[in-house]
Amino acid sequence: MKFFLQSDDIEIIHLTPELFNKAIELYKKYQDKQWGLVDCVSFVVMEENNINKALTFDKHFIQAGFQALMR
Repeated sequence: MKFFLQSDDIEIIHLTPELFNKAIELYKKYQDKQWGLVDCVSFVVMEENNINKALTFDKHFIQAGFQALMR
């Protein structure tokens, strides 16, 4: 963990009230999906940082329009 906290190549994004509220809105908007709140936080962060690929098996990322690199 120390490596991640000290690395210049990794940005730690803290869950602010603003980010939380955006994730809640996304969660409410897509209640027909089985997305969790953590998924929605990830989606908001990815959108805001122009990230379109995730190292995941999670099909929810594909549903949200991202590329899941492990699928």
